[in-house]
Amino acid sequence: MHRKNKNWSFAICFLATSFLPGALFAQDATTEPEEATVAPETAADSKEIKAEIDALKAEIDKLRQHNTDRELAELMADAETAITAGSGEDDDELEAKTFSGGERSLQALNPELSIVGDIFGRFVYQDGEIYSPGGGRTGVFPRVLGIHFQANPDPYCFTKMVIAFTPGGVIFGEAYITWNALTPWLSVTLGKFQQQFGVINRWHAPGLDQFGYPLMLTEHFGGPLNQTGLSAMITLPPMWADHLELEIQVTNGQNGKLFAGEFFSVPSGLVHMRNYWDLNRDTYMEIGLSGIVGVNNAWGQPVETRTPMQLFDQAGNEVNLYDAEGNPVPMAYQTTTATVNDDDWRRTIVGGADLTINWEPVNQAKYKGFTWRSEFLYAYKEVLDSEMKDAVIKSWGVYSYAQIKPIRNWYFGVRGDLTQPFQLDNEGEFTWGVVPYITWWQSPWVRFRLEYDYIDWADMTGMEPEHRVFLQTTFSVGPHKHERY
Repeated sequence: MHRKNKNWSFAICFLATSFLPGALFAQDATTEPEEATVAPETAADSKEIKAEIDALKAEIDKLRQHNTDRELAELMADAETAITAGSGEDDDELEAKTFSGGERSLQALNPELSIVGDIFGRFVYQDGEIYSPGGGRTGVFPRVLGIHFQANPDPYCFTKMVIAFTPGGVIFGEAYITWNALTPWLSVTLGKFQQQFGVINRWHAPGLDQFGYPLMLTEHFGGPLNQTGLSAMITLPPMWADHLELEIQVTNGQNGKLFAGEFFSVPSGLVHMRNYWDLNRDTYMEIGLSGIVGVNNAWGQPVETRTPMQLFDQAGNEVNLYDAEGNPVPMAYQTTTATVNDDDWRRTIVGGADLTINWEPVNQAKYKGFTWRSEFLYAYKEVLDSEMKDAVIKSWGVYSYAQIKPIRNWYFGVRGDLTQPFQLDNEGEFTWGVVPYITWWQSPWVRFRLEYDYIDWADMTGMEPEHRVFLQTTFSVGPHKHERY
């Protein structure tokens, strides 16, 4: 192929050189006008010859460029063939090296930060007044500003911390670390967290379906049950349900309504069994069973002891005072403090059950949905009565609510509450309430709610029925909205 192209080049060059002598001769003839005169025909022939020479030169340059491009393409093809043939023999030599620095990735070590705000307006009416001891005053209030930190320190664990700023002060909400890859069926959490009694107790207030926690929880726990300890989540084989989880928690008995109310106290234990079924492709059902056991006697309680002191005058004589009946009256006391334990082990036992049925049609979950959730608890607490004698508080509580989503971002629901006061002598005493509400999600990060609460307090509380109206705004900034965790 190269030889053929060279032959063509030689032929063209030969033709070009054949005409060159005549051209040179013509040029020489023009330089000596006094000896010879060029005829007009000869001048015309010289122009034609020059044009042919220029055309031949252009053709030669074109052929040379064509040969150069062709040879370059063949060399590249040969190189690719050599690389392909040799790639299997020595991959290490042909492998490209990548150099990278982590300077710009240092920010990945920072935890994810989210801020959740909850602001509400409230109107309270009770017994002819626009305020009440239980519901507070009428006005507009910041409920909470929560700072949420969460991160994965390494591939094996996850951490979360919550600090809440409220009008009453700063609250240390949660701080825990979870190892979720110990085994395929076990995860362990250590720290301070809201416990898994039922369903609602685990949620933070801004994530509730209603403005506040059900009366059942506020009456018996004083709000969500939040303590410090260890939690183990065990995934069981699906024996009778599609999914089974068993959660065991051992925490300090620092809840004042159930236990001793001290951080350093006898630990309490909680067990929660979660049973989950897929009823069909649009509906699931969840049934949970919960139990708590602990003690409420004082543990390491400081006790002050006052001992009368005898006074003397400058002469060393005793100085005594007497009352009108002639009895000596101490003039001074010596106070000593000792730490003692209440040896009477008084138990607290709480059992509960929860039921959730949720319907969300496939491919329409953003536009339609329905949820029905109910919980029940029974509490048994051994206490001392006003005469320091053994007594027992027995009470129960229940709530149930239904919530429907007929169109996108709009929820309509109503909740009913019924509970006994968590006090002695509560036989036949009940507090009940009705809570209708409307919720609109402007976006996944901004929510508005209008709610009305009617609460008829038990007679033993001495409180009249109460009316509350809430207009709530909840917003979040950061990668996580007001979640239910």
